[in-house]
Amino acid sequence: MSNLRLRKASFEGSRSFILESARPLEIALFHYLFESGATDRVLEALGHNQNEDGGFGHALEPDLRSPESSALCTSIAFQTLRLVGARYTHPMVASGIRYLIDTLIWKMYSGR
Repeated sequence: MSNLRLRKASFEGSRSFILESARPLEIALFHYLFESGATDRVLEALGHNQNEDGGFGHALEPDLRSPESSALCTSIAFQTLRLVGARYTHPMVASGIRYLIDTLIWKMYSGR
C-alpha cells in the first residue's frame, strides 16, 4: 500500500467541492469516511434511493437516471450497506435481497 498523502489544501479543496456539489449520499459518505460521521446519516441518505419493491433506483448509479429499481442500483446500494456495516437483518438489506430474488424468479419463469 502506498504512503502517499493528500496535502491539507488539496483535501480542503476536495472537501469543499463535495459539500457544495455532491449528492446527499456522497456527502454522508464523505462525513462517514473522513470525519467520523454517523452511519445513520448514510443509511438515511441511501434510503431515499430505495423503492417500495425493495430495490434501489433514483439515479443511485449516476448513469442510470431511472427512478425504477434495478439490479445495478441495488448492487451499488449493497456496496454502501456493506461499507457501513449494515447487517443482513437490516430492513434495507432484507428488502433489497427480496427485490433481487423476486426479480430473478420473475425473469426465470416468465421466459425473459
